Amino acid sequence: MFGGYSGFSSAEEIQAQKEQHQQGDENEETTALLKEGEEGLQGLSLSEGGDEAKAEDDFSKEDLTLFMSAGKEDLLSEETKAELIRKRIEKGYDASARDILFEQQQEVWKTLGRDGLAGMTAVMGVPEKFDVGDEELVAAYQDYMATVREAFVGMIRGSKPAELQSSGSLTKAQVLDFFEAVNSHMTLDATKEELEKIYKDGDNEPQPVNAAVVEMQRDMLEAMGIEKEFGVGELNKLQSEFGTDRAVMEGMKEFAMTASYAVKEAVMGKEQMAKHKEVLRRMAKEQEELGKRLQSMSNSDLQAFMRRVQPTMMSHMQMMQIMQPKDRMRYMQGLPDEERKEMMMFQMVMQANSGGQNHGHSHGGKPCTGHDHGGHSHGHSHGGGGGGGGHSHGGHSHGHSHGGQPCTGHDHAANRPPPPPAQADGAAAGGHEHSHGHSHNGQACTGKH
Repeated sequence: MFGGYSGFSSAEEIQAQKEQHQQGDENEETTALLKEGEEGLQGLSLSEGGDEAKAEDDFSKEDLTLFMSAGKEDLLSEETKAELIRKRIEKGYDASARDILFEQQQEVWKTLGRDGLAGMTAVMGVPEKFDVGDEELVAAYQDYMATVREAFVGMIRGSKPAELQSSGSLTKAQVLDFFEAVNSHMTLDATKEELEKIYKDGDNEPQPVNAAVVEMQRDMLEAMGIEKEFGVGELNKLQSEFGTDRAVMEGMKEFAMTASYAVKEAVMGKEQMAKHKEVLRRMAKEQEELGKRLQSMSNSDLQAFMRRVQPTMMSHMQMMQIMQPKDRMRYMQGLPDEERKEMMMFQMVMQANSGGQNHGHSHGGKPCTGHDHGGHSHGHSHGGGGGGGGHSHGGHSHGHSHGGQPCTGHDHAANRPPPPPAQADGAAAGGHEHSHGHSHNGQACTGKH
């Protein structure tokens, strides 16, 4: 990691990255809009633990705009920066830094005469509630979340202890704080500019960017008060130590995705990446609509649809199997509009029937459209995702409603398609669920390659 979780470590993967960076794998990246779709970690706004806020319907655009303005001003003040660092030191380094920042944001709502937890729940609903109809509010939200990310990284770096931990074990709070600190750092404009410069200075090769990302990960361990090599060793034991903890496992996946996305953005450049994201955003929206269309079908209608389109679709899929990911996307976009939509619907049903993409529950052969599932726990980290801000929900309720719509602001890692072939051959050391990018023959990754 730190050779590992960044996801581009082997020579084969570096070459694959160069070949795929123009478009990437359409399925992987559409779901990866988790982090970059809304540009950031909202999770630093919904704390792990404690009672969930009940969504309030009476937070107006004006209320939210006022809070984000006041909240940004508060987080940028030297007084608040110092207070966050003081609390971090006072509470101890094995306590949750995410909770400290979350509590600070709640206090701003209280100064406005509103309930803090309900207010933060309303803030987290901005990308879903206003993403189409109110660009001004969404822009304000993104600006606010950039400030939240900077505040979190600043708190971590400003509270670095003189003596580093080199024994014992990492707590769950430390692990999740580490994921979020790295994810926050990766989404900062300064970090993106640095990585893009490294790519250009390195003869347009992704390998130096990957190395820089790995070193940033290791540096963040020390900023958190954890000796690098000890920390790497502990992180490589996450599967055995926290293998049944959904928050940690999904946080680890998003951590890996954030790192790989940082490399991709450096390779593609800001302008091309923005265009690429817009294409993926449109694809995600279209998939959402097609999912609803499939859900509305009766079982008999669905079976008739599959029988009708199967011969043509299987022919297309056989063609696409021998293509590079970037060529598959072009091939799909070149199909007649209705045929392309039917192709997407066919793939969605096939994925659902083959196990629901590790979804963890069945929809009777129909794709999941992102509904609430009766309030079951998402239990995921927002690490770098556009819909969270830097914390894990840790196995409790999501904290906000999707109104029956898919959650597009962050990644439901358990619902992510398998990685593209270039990332699938190197099973992670210690049985990590995501691809490590290279093999250690069953041994732990030492972070050096």
